Amino acid sequence: MKKYKLIAVLAASMAFTTGCYDLDVFPEDQLNSTTFFQTQAHADQAMMGVYSLMTDEDVFGRQFGFDCLGGVGSGYDPASYATIARGTYTSSEGFVTNKFQKLYEGISRANIVLQNVDKCDMTEELKERYKAEAKFMRALYYFTLMDFWGGVPIYDETTIVEDEFMSMLKPKSDIETVRQFILTDLEEGIKKLPVEWDSTNKGRATSGAALALKGKVLLYAGKYDEAKKCFRELIGETENSQYAGVYKLYEEGENPYSDLFKPGGDESSEMIFAIQNIGGIGQDFGMPTTFYMGTRAAFGSCWNNVMASVNLVDSYEWKDGSPFSWTEAKASYGWNGYPTYNDAVENTETKKKEYPMREEVFYSKLTEDNKSVKEYTTHRAELLSMYENRDPRMASTVILPYTQFKGWVSNKAKDTEFVMTKEVGICNETNGFIRVNGNYEYYPFRTYSGAYPFTFRQLIRV
Repeated sequence: MKKYKLIAVLAASMAFTTGCYDLDVFPEDQLNSTTFFQTQAHADQAMMGVYSLMTDEDVFGRQFGFDCLGGVGSGYDPASYATIARGTYTSSEGFVTNKFQKLYEGISRANIVLQNVDKCDMTEELKERYKAEAKFMRALYYFTLMDFWGGVPIYDETTIVEDEFMSMLKPKSDIETVRQFILTDLEEGIKKLPVEWDSTNKGRATSGAALALKGKVLLYAGKYDEAKKCFRELIGETENSQYAGVYKLYEEGENPYSDLFKPGGDESSEMIFAIQNIGGIGQDFGMPTTFYMGTRAAFGSCWNNVMASVNLVDSYEWKDGSPFSWTEAKASYGWNGYPTYNDAVENTETKKKEYPMREEVFYSKLTEDNKSVKEYTTHRAELLSMYENRDPRMASTVILPYTQFKGWVSNKAKDTEFVMTKEVGICNETNGFIRVNGNYEYYPFRTYSGAYPFTFRQLIRV
């Protein structure tokens, strides 16, 4: 009887409580589009989620690895570059499938904003601006997909991923259909995005960014006259252009070119659209470019797996604009007794290749403990003079032998120097040297900017 009475009490209690309250079906420990999109702050947070995919190393972070930096660099990381350089990689490799997957993740996030921003307590004008911003980002991700794969499946804001996840099997669209989809999105950005945001919103997509990307899409499609029209408007050469004076070559600072790669350079007049990152030791919110291109004197853990090629450095002209050549350098600095830097001579005894000019002109001697320079090459001043007489952008781009680099070693600032020596494997940043990974005789990069995907300098080269 006691058991039956308890059941009756519980039943009555449940009947009473359900008559007064509705159960909350949304979990309190998870976000849901039904409960999240209510304010402008929510819209901002969702939009930042769309942008954040750009910093992922599989999206733009390791973009340089897909062509091994072309002819300007050399990459030797077996996991990322070797198969690309050899032309043996396949579509099933991780760095390929990850890029495909994460670009669609960015598209999905943009679609979620488009599906839900109308629910936020914002003006209609502001909602339209946010929609145009999401469409610009969607266009950017689709353009990258198209650039790598050609025609791809198109999923727009009509796709509800949480409802259709198991049935998202659209065939790929042809490349022209994808291109038109991108251009339609960009037109929205051109019409409805601001020319400039206020200082607290620096880095967000602008109408100029949408116009620049439109020009790039047309350029890649071989529609040169249409692309030129976009670019001319962007640099203010067309009548009544709203962008006159907005984008121009950076002229501030002691060295405007190198200043582009310092804090603040990403907000300069040269930058049309740049990925925003958080700097600092231990931060995992920046581009991984430094990790792959920097030496261990940059942050202490960089791999230095991508280095500037000799061809890149040799392509920098003399200051007067004439082409650089080692033959002329030899004559100017009295090095005629040696082959040029890259010319080898076979040792008749060991049958091994030797490079007399490197040993005589470039190599210095270290102390017995290998912690400091015992005797610099007698040609050190001549080398520095040669670099000084070259295009100044060279010294800002790469670390040249016997030049200084303000590094960061053992979590503190340290001045370092790029010293060349025959004693391989003993120069390290702790003793104030630049260490080149693998003991390769390459030039390390001095600048490794994460400013993707387009700048004014890229534009005017077109």
